[in-house]
Amino acid sequence: MLLTTELDKLSGTDWQLFFAQERAKPYFAELDAFVTAAAAEKAVYPAAENIFAAFRACPVSAVRVVILGQDPASYTGAGWDERVNADAQSFGIYYGLTAQVNQPVTRDNACLLIYNAMRCPAIADPDAEGPERYVLDDLMNPRSYLEVRYDLTRYTAVLTGNEYADLTSNDGRLSAGVTKLAGHKEFAVSSDLSLLGREVDIYVKNGRVFGIPCYVTSELYYTFENAQALSKLLSDGAFSMADDALYYYNYNEAGSEVLSRSGTRLTVIDHNNDMQFDTVLAVSCQEAEVVRVSPLQVRVGQDVLDAEKYCMSDVFSEGEAVWYMEIAGQGFVQPMHAN
Repeated sequence: MLLTTELDKLSGTDWQLFFAQERAKPYFAELDAFVTAAAAEKAVYPAAENIFAAFRACPVSAVRVVILGQDPASYTGAGWDERVNADAQSFGIYYGLTAQVNQPVTRDNACLLIYNAMRCPAIADPDAEGPERYVLDDLMNPRSYLEVRYDLTRYTAVLTGNEYADLTSNDGRLSAGVTKLAGHKEFAVSSDLSLLGREVDIYVKNGRVFGIPCYVTSELYYTFENAQALSKLLSDGAFSMADDALYYYNYNEAGSEVLSRSGTRLTVIDHNNDMQFDTVLAVSCQEAEVVRVSPLQVRVGQDVLDAEKYCMSDVFSEGEAVWYMEIAGQGFVQPMHAN
């Protein structure tokens, strides 16, 4: 029997006990007979060797999330994987993903896939064409599944200020626990220094911020160790600077001269995927070494300085080489490998 044969290949794994219990139930013999008979008459997908592929790739001890779903008709038969892949790309589910093909997905990438999926437009009528297909807001814009599911309002714009710096005020900063988006009011929520200049989503429910600001995964975001590296990318011709690009040096307004300023790391952002960079963040950085993790301290030259994380999700270890930057009199640390 086809299923029994394939399950025997899981012997010796920690799934063995689970499937032994399932195989003893009446439904399993009926299902095995049905699948075996069908496979003898026509092509059945997935191929036999892939039916339990997920269980071979992930031991039960490593399972954290189980996602159940039903394939629509277009996702069955020959070429189903190519159609799934094409739709996922068109819906933006792969935005920001760093996973390698045929490699186990990391927790970060799994969360990113889920968030991108929940950011897709919520469908109101699967059979309709045009705007009527989706759940719309008062301005006739599609609402995401996340907004509809949790009754949220989404604000999407470039993050221009928080408690660390304010792109609209030189050497300024906002109050602790306050974040500002371009064209919007201030929101009562904290945000990382790493989000300044990036387009983010902020969700609000009943006048209160729901969760934390999330960067928009569709924008293109690159960091270069020096001006020469960015110049090489621009000279290749694939990217260019937008005519109305905004330039900042240490989060203060500046001009295009920052593109050639020595001793800076350059972050360039394309907000709308038109292959033109809209925002340039030039930050003066020094090489440093972590001497203490909590509270975070680094050695810069002969000095040991207190610092904060550039991005709160960063993890450091003692002795690690890092970048140190000082913004509005406050020190921040970023991993050497950060993009």
